[in-house]
Amino acid sequence: MKPNQLVTLISPVKSDDTLWINQDATFSMGDFGPQKQINYEIKTPGNGVYIFVIEGSVKINGQNVNKRDALGVYDISSITIDTETKSRLLIMDIPML
Repeated sequence: MKPNQLVTLISPVKSDDTLWINQDATFSMGDFGPQKQINYEIKTPGNGVYIFVIEGSVKINGQNVNKRDALGVYDISSITIDTETKSRLLIMDIPML
């Protein structure tokens, strides 16, 4: 994995770089250093996002989320994640209906 960058793991688009899923869902993961900002755009309009903090601590749209915690958001087009410590994130962009 490249540091400070989200990598798409699962996608509704067939590609040699990702696993394919027959849904409008995208799973991405990334390792980030402290004091980094991630601006995540929702991949499919109407989807929500579930962010799982595997390691570290972050602020998601201003709300603290720590190791092994998660936050789900919907009815938005983007989110901002600010890392407070070295962090590993899993972001699931999934249909809400």
